[in-house]
Amino acid sequence: MKIKARVFEFFNTGIGWRITALLVDMRFLGWKLIHPKASFSDFYAESIASMLRRGGSHKTLGDKKFLSRSLSTPSMHMNPLEYQARGTEYFDLAIKYGLKPYHTCVDYGCGSLRVGQHFIGYLQSEKYLGLDIVSDFYEIGKALIPAPIFKEKKPRFSTINPTTIKIVLLQQPDFVFSFAVLKHVPPRELDAFFNRIVNMMSPHTQVVITFNQAEQTIRAGAKIWDFCEKDIFSSIYKQCEGLDCSIVPFGTDKTLPRVAVLLIRKQSIQE
Repeated sequence: MKIKARVFEFFNTGIGWRITALLVDMRFLGWKLIHPKASFSDFYAESIASMLRRGGSHKTLGDKKFLSRSLSTPSMHMNPLEYQARGTEYFDLAIKYGLKPYHTCVDYGCGSLRVGQHFIGYLQSEKYLGLDIVSDFYEIGKALIPAPIFKEKKPRFSTINPTTIKIVLLQQPDFVFSFAVLKHVPPRELDAFFNRIVNMMSPHTQVVITFNQAEQTIRAGAKIWDFCEKDIFSSIYKQCEGLDCSIVPFGTDKTLPRVAVLLIRKQSIQE
């Protein structure tokens, strides 16, 4: 495991991540030849889903302990307590910004429900809607939620597509949350990301998005981007007029780069 951890660290820090980024970009170009209309986000999701299907592990997705696999053994599954301990910091953030049990909540990029599990347990029946690019992620998470809770709460799930976005809008969600998703969206796909987010907003919807904020938009990892305030706001305001946007630190760190929280509302809810 130590060897695997060191290899992972090398290819995700320093010069190593730049080598990884080059390989990722080459793979993406090859993948685009087969899927010409697909985005990098599609490629990113499908590549991870494929890896999980082969029994691999990921830091935030799937049901396996990250880097738990040695050269001769398969990845180990998390136990229920380990799974339940995940995502609590993001759930606490949602509560901080006003989420109540009776609210309709959209979890955009819900993944394997590391945060969604807490939403589902907290919200009233049929109030949770989890969305992701591929169904593999949330299907893994669904299997980890205790059956009685799943039966009582009746959470809903769907893949992200234009039809789903329209259906979500009809639900008039109170909140749209997107945690640790934007950092995996390349700048050229920023408009598409915010177009989907804004098109799910009713007049009273509040959007809470976490992302990596920097002084200028840069690629910070093979599949990670940091965004500056100017580029974030510019992209949002292209999608719709009459939006009120602000950015605040996720924690106590006020210096850049940092993990930050993007808040979006329609101005009418404050009038």
